[in-house]
Amino acid sequence: MSLSNNFKSNGFSKISGIFSRDEINKLRHECIENIEGPQNVQWPEVPEPTYISSILEQYNNERSITDSFDRKLRNCIGVSEEIDNLLVKFFINSEVNEILSHFFVRPKLNNFFVRHIDGKGNWMGMHSDSSSTISMSILLNDTHDTDATTVFIRGSHLYKQPVKNKIERLNPRFFSNLVEYSTGTAGDANIFFNR
Repeated sequence: MSLSNNFKSNGFSKISGIFSRDEINKLRHECIENIEGPQNVQWPEVPEPTYISSILEQYNNERSITDSFDRKLRNCIGVSEEIDNLLVKFFINSEVNEILSHFFVRPKLNNFFVRHIDGKGNWMGMHSDSSSTISMSILLNDTHDTDATTVFIRGSHLYKQPVKNKIERLNPRFFSNLVEYSTGTAGDANIFFNR
């Protein structure tokens, strides 16, 4: 089965081998250095986003945010030339392009951020972020099913009604027989529908 057909059927897929070990080490170093950046805003003091117009939010890469799940997040495009160059390599990868060109006429990058979760972070319940996007995550460390990581329900993107946030208060561990974890070795990319 082709990568795009597998993705279409399952709703998620993993791509390995995009980066060399040296490149993933550089990406990890740059991301960690930049998430610890000059300014961190703690939840619940996170300010409301600034809107340029009624539909366009201003992109802010000058601060990191610690959210209510104790995850640190920072928009990272334009923060580091090293990160930007490695993202170019990611997006020109033939397997990434196979999926994007199969589902989109002109794919657009909506946002790119680094998410850091240490061993003290809280789990995030089952949810979906949007019904019209594809998300991609590049693992910066080896990730196992015992780590706080994204989970997938095989085929849930085909449900007539999206999951959305209906069961977000429930720990994904309660659904361990239904979910697959976003796991892999450093450098693996997990691509998934957000429905």
